[in-house]
Parts: sequence; C-alpha cells; structure tokens
Amino acid sequence: MDDQAPVFLGNPALETERLLLRRLSLEDAEAVYAYASDPEVTRFLLWPTHGSLDDSRAFLQATLDRYARDECGEWGIALKETGRLIGTIGIVQAHPARGWCEIGYVVGRPHWRLGYAPEAVRRVIRFAFEDMHLNRVEACHNVENGASGRVMEKAGMACEGLQRQKLFCKDQAVRDPARGLRGDAVGEGGRCTAPRSPTASRRSGRTRAAGACSGWPGRPSTTSR
Repeated sequence: MDDQAPVFLGNPALETERLLLRRLSLEDAEAVYAYASDPEVTRFLLWPTHGSLDDSRAFLQATLDRYARDECGEWGIALKETGRLIGTIGIVQAHPARGWCEIGYVVGRPHWRLGYAPEAVRRVIRFAFEDMHLNRVEACHNVENGASGRVMEKAGMACEGLQRQKLFCKDQAVRDPARGLRGDAVGEGGRCTAPRSPTASRRSGRTRAAGACSGWPGRPSTTSR
C-alpha cells in the first residue's frame, strides 16, 4: 500500500443475499485449513498449500496483526444460513493516492460453481468504490485458470489484456489476463453496467489499460492517474 493514511475502515462486515463477509479470527483456523490444504484449490494461488493447522494459524495471526494497523482488507466468506466459513476475499493491493486497488479471493472446492465467489467479488467492489472512494478495481488470474476468469466476468469485470510473465506462481512464470472496472461503471446495487468490450471510447475518457487484470475502470472526475 502507498503512503496515504489507512483506508480499510476497520474491515466492516459486508452482506450479500447469501453471504456475510466478516473479519477473520484465530477460531477460523480449521475452516481455513479445510480449503487452504487442498492442492486443487491452491493450484493457481501465489501462496503455498497449507501443510498443517499451524500454517493456517500463522496466516490468521498475520491477518489480525494487520487488522490492528488497518493495513489489511481481508474478509472471511461465510454462509449466512449456517455461518460456515468457505473462503476469503481481500484487497491485496491498495493505492488510495492513485485511486485503485486489486482484489483476490479463494473459495473451498465444495462451494465452487454455486455463484458464491462472484457474489462476494461484487460486494467488495462496491465497498472499494462507495466506502474507500477509489476510482478503479482490478483483479488478475492465471490464463490456465479459466474458472477464476469467469468469476470476474460474472462480477461485471471486463478483460483488458494479457500480462506476460507478470509474476511467479509455484516457481513458474505465468501470464495473467487482466480485468478492470471504473467507479462510473457501477450501477444500482453495485452491479457493473459498463460494456463488456475490452476497449472503450477514448473520447469518453474510458480507455482501458492493457494488462492482465480485471476490474472496473474508474471515477474520472475524482481521481487523476
């Protein structure tokens, strides 16, 4: 995060129709381990598969320490009906002075293909625009992970390009398709109303950067890039 004052606002609880996005606690260790120890879930993620409950506890303690400094935009994804924690979603980079952030998420395999991930993504995007007052939200996925790309599309994000060998995942350089959303592309209820095309009119000021991320391209009246 850049040198602007913290902006996560204490990670308030966020709700959707079926989900509660809440702060994590040490009591979540077993639930985190249940998905973080699954190699299929972590296959395309940057962090290593958890080998023990101690790994999950260490992640949670680090998260709590960052909460205390308001440096962590990380929420547990819990089912409203049962309270069960099924994954996490977070703002992995935040640059408030520049008006943008990047989000990331993970959901346990038993809860794939049920629409939970895009539901959570839409809510965090709404928080980024309405509460953090950012101009742009991005997300990236490995080109081999088409399912994550579909989550972003369902959340209203538009593919903006391909970032070649952007980073290393499990010791291999990967290419990430990039998606983005601007604040002015958000309609009622936080749903994106922007065109799905990866390009946009230069006259309107809605040119989308080439790269491998997904997002809402911005709130041009409030932020300079």
